[in-house]
Amino acid sequence: MEQVGDRMKPLKEWISKICPSIPYYKKLHFLCGFLIALIGGIITDPITGIGLAIAAGIAKECYDDWNKDGSFDIVDMIATWIGGLVGLGLVTLVNYWRT
Repeated sequence: MEQVGDRMKPLKEWISKICPSIPYYKKLHFLCGFLIALIGGIITDPITGIGLAIAAGIAKECYDDWNKDGSFDIVDMIATWIGGLVGLGLVTLVNYWRT
């Protein structure tokens, strides 16, 4: 039976090729912040979407700090927030075009 990791390998390789100088996990933080803000902004409103992305970035780093011997990484949190800002921008543009 095919493992989930095997099915995700092409996606991981594709993400790794985008701007290779940025570490893979920073890109994942950006992508998660973007998706959280985008989906949250579509379902509710843009401000709630960015708030969810900010909260997710803080919560993830607090979780890492408590469960990985103090590995709170401010750069990971900022990458999540930047992704959230891009998602906020996209939601705002879509809302502008719809009105």
